[in-house]
Amino acid sequence: MDKVKLGVVGTGIMGQNHARICSELQDIKFSGVCDLDKAVGRRVAKRCGTNFYSSFNKMLKDVDAVTIATPTVTHFKLATQALEAGKHVLVEKPICADISSAQKLCDTASQLGLVLSVGHVERHNPVVEYAKCELDRGSYGNIISMSGRRVGGAASDRVHDVGVVFDLGIHEIDICRYLAGSEVEKVGAFGGAHRHKLEDFVTLMLDFANGICASIEINWLTPLKIRKLGLTCSKAHAEIDYLTQKVQISSGSIRDYDVSDMSYLPWVYDIRTIPLKKQEPLKRELRDFVDAVNRVHAPLVTGEDGLAAVRIAEAAIKSYKEKRIIDVREL
Repeated sequence: MDKVKLGVVGTGIMGQNHARICSELQDIKFSGVCDLDKAVGRRVAKRCGTNFYSSFNKMLKDVDAVTIATPTVTHFKLATQALEAGKHVLVEKPICADISSAQKLCDTASQLGLVLSVGHVERHNPVVEYAKCELDRGSYGNIISMSGRRVGGAASDRVHDVGVVFDLGIHEIDICRYLAGSEVEKVGAFGGAHRHKLEDFVTLMLDFANGICASIEINWLTPLKIRKLGLTCSKAHAEIDYLTQKVQISSGSIRDYDVSDMSYLPWVYDIRTIPLKKQEPLKRELRDFVDAVNRVHAPLVTGEDGLAAVRIAEAAIKSYKEKRIIDVREL
């Protein structure tokens, strides 16, 4: 099998990381990077030992597939151009800036029989893979509710085209939907814009069709970086830490106690921390995309997954602005 010829579009922070990993992968041919900023693009290309393209059309003639790591507002145009040129596409999250564009992109990929994957990178985090496997095995019982915190630590000064819902919140939206194994029906969102033009702190409430509910706190303001998700299940509580790539499993029981003395309750806890082998989620994401291009399997995150996340995120912003619960099915 010939190596996939892969190009990276965009050499901002995410694009540079895509390029670094592509230069390390042995099972692809890293064809080059493309950017409007020629100085940065050439510098990244030189560092990664690949070609620089100032023309996207020219790059498309030399590749089998592209990863698009440009501002959200450009995703639809660039991804459509690549698909129509017969190229497979991995586009950074969010897939597009709105539901309509995301739907059109999915339709185009389906009609042309091409791979369209979306960079919801946390799906490729080992802790998410572990939690999903254990949930599918029934180790924790059934999920009752989820509580996520994705706060602080974001370079919000580099994000100008979207607010915190599309920048940070969409990660947790996708993971909660993935772990719940169900579609979100209703969304409530409450927050504001403290230091930015668009919303920079929001609390989301998600109501799933299968009865699971989730609350998600997101902001660019907390002066430390927290990336955690708690799962309240019928047999245990699981907390996944995306940053440390550890999972903590907790359960407890109470022994006999004196009802006349509630000052002391003899709880017995079983708390286990499971450290996983640390792996870079973005590298796993790119390997998954290459495997999908080679038809080894479907991508872990499909275009339709990206579309669903955008639909929920749009409902959240609508809820935040209109101060009411939004039925996602009506969007």
